[in-house]
Amino acid sequence: MRTRQLMRLVKEQVLPHLPGFRTHRSFVYSSPVGMVLRGFAFTPSYMDPAAFTVEVFAQPLYVPNDCVCYTFGARLSELKYHKDIWWRLREFDSSKAEQDVVQMLRHIREDFDFADVEQVFANILQLIHEVGLPFIERLSTPEDFVVRGAKISGVPHDPYVREAIAYSRVLTGDYKKAAQDMRKLYPELIRDMPNYPWMGQMAERVNRMMSLLEQSSEAAVQQLYEWHQFTLTQLRLEKEI
Repeated sequence: MRTRQLMRLVKEQVLPHLPGFRTHRSFVYSSPVGMVLRGFAFTPSYMDPAAFTVEVFAQPLYVPNDCVCYTFGARLSELKYHKDIWWRLREFDSSKAEQDVVQMLRHIREDFDFADVEQVFANILQLIHEVGLPFIERLSTPEDFVVRGAKISGVPHDPYVREAIAYSRVLTGDYKKAAQDMRKLYPELIRDMPNYPWMGQMAERVNRMMSLLEQSSEAAVQQLYEWHQFTLTQLRLEKEI
């Protein structure tokens, strides 16, 4: 099953039951977006053509990125059942040549296996309403990320989480604590940068934000709004700017 095929079914079966949401690429998202992109990503399995998973996410757009990330997110089945379970659409069932791989996967992964498409997406909608929407409602604004973002992420010491929280503090006006957070994060990024090249880019961003914050809070906030527009453009969501 290809992403395009899956999203066509999502548009038919899910979108009519989620007012205020739109489809884009491999996800549905809440519109208007604001400062945080919130939605549900539908990802087909690379090994089992009939299987796919659904991830809920909340992404602070003022942390520049060129893709949807799940730092603040979780699979719906993990939120509901505390384990990874995939959905299967029988109309895309594997060929005989692929059956061995599918059987192997079933030894390491559970699947929801309903009789028809309507049952599959009815179950997904049930989980979206039970655990998905409450999840993203708790991460709707920069204030929400300051209050509960680190805890919800499950990895409060992760550099991505710490960067997002620091920038969120800038947007909420807590400039002193934001600067403290970044002063702690920056030397750690520099220290570990030789082993993790992506930390170099993050260190540059954090250093820029610290410098701007020293100049004026307005300059720092303006930079975050520019990064917000950059991320939307990279995601091809310019209509939400």
